[in-house]
Amino acid sequence: MGKGGEQQTKNAKVSVSNTDQKLKLCKLSTEELRKWAKAYGMNAEASRDELLVSLNPLAVGILDPLRPANLPLEPPTFTLTNIRDAIPAHCFKRNLFTSLGYLFIDLVYIAALGYAVTYISSAPSIVNSLIAGLSDEIKAEVMRVLSTYVIPNLPYALWPIYWFSQGSVMTGVWVLAHECGHQSFSERASWPKILWEPSATRCCWYPIIRGASRTASTTATR
Repeated sequence: MGKGGEQQTKNAKVSVSNTDQKLKLCKLSTEELRKWAKAYGMNAEASRDELLVSLNPLAVGILDPLRPANLPLEPPTFTLTNIRDAIPAHCFKRNLFTSLGYLFIDLVYIAALGYAVTYISSAPSIVNSLIAGLSDEIKAEVMRVLSTYVIPNLPYALWPIYWFSQGSVMTGVWVLAHECGHQSFSERASWPKILWEPSATRCCWYPIIRGASRTASTTATR
């Protein structure tokens, strides 16, 4: 064989070697390749070389050791229209009085928690007054335990409980304000505009202008 033929053979071997390096699923068996091809909706009866080329763009996910074992690879058998049709029709009806009722309940909770928090500083004295009604023998033992572990640290335990409770209720008001931005509060457009800004800014300091522009752009896109 001449030098030209030897050079062509070497180039061919280099080309095959480079292709093998780029195909990341070479170590998988043909059966595994066919399984993945079927899962991704490809032709599982293709040759091994064709499967390697077809599945190569998906190799990172296939070889990922943290990939869930039950990864839903096949397209779902239902559509968003099927989901929407399964929801009762009354769930899509906007009622102003129902929405205002939820808002009123949340405001009552906020006021009640705000009033209750004023007693945190006097919680130790309240506990002492409750213990005063016990008998002297029980009172001495209870006071020893409470005065050592509970009463001094009572405000530190009550404040986080208040923060969590009040924050949860205020987040609920923010959710109602958020729905105002999506016109889900009532059939009339005036009510959401009236309630959106004060509800959101007072509870979570939500950026109303930015949220309004985003909602408007989303609605326009739809």
